[in-house]
Amino acid sequence: MSDREDAPFKFERGVLNVGKIMTMYLRYFIFLGLCIGMIVFAYLMGGRIAAQKCNALVNEASASQQRIIIEQIGNVNEKVVNTGVCDIRRILREKYTIAE
Repeated sequence: MSDREDAPFKFERGVLNVGKIMTMYLRYFIFLGLCIGMIVFAYLMGGRIAAQKCNALVNEASASQQRIIIEQIGNVNEKVVNTGVCDIRRILREKYTIAE
């Protein structure tokens, strides 16, 4: 078996030649790092988008509840809401006069 100088796993004085291994597999490490980075980025952005959708749904539900409450208040106080100042004065004069 011949020992080649460019063999990545050749021992030099009892030490593994890590430099040649790194240069040989560097593009794989970079590609793997980029893939992991893209996965982490997609995960984080997905979380932000989900939080924004949740906030939008909560705001929409709150607005619809406020609309329902306002409609109920309007239905309860319909006579007061639809009665003007002149009508209130007329009603009070008709009910409470000194002549009675």
